[in-house]
Amino acid sequence: MVVGSVFLLISSDYMDYTTVETEASRKMESEKIRIIAEDGVELLGTRFPGGDRVALLFPALGVVRTYYDSFCRFLQARGWTVVSIDYRGIGGS
Repeated sequence: MVVGSVFLLISSDYMDYTTVETEASRKMESEKIRIIAEDGVELLGTRFPGGDRVALLFPALGVVRTYYDSFCRFLQARGWTVVSIDYRGIGGS
């Protein structure tokens, strides 16, 4: 549901987020996080703190979460806290 809200946000406030990344946006705060699944598998992610609204970003299958860092910073700059993860066996997970 949250991902649907993110797409709705982008369609109502359309902007090419790839052109938004600047030196200042690259310096925005982010932190690596670890999520331990019930079966003990460790999933790695990134948290981009930005505000009270939260978006969970689940990348396309077979794509590492860092591919979407520019998009996450785009949302972060507009007051969203974004959490992205790598699926099991992808990227850092």
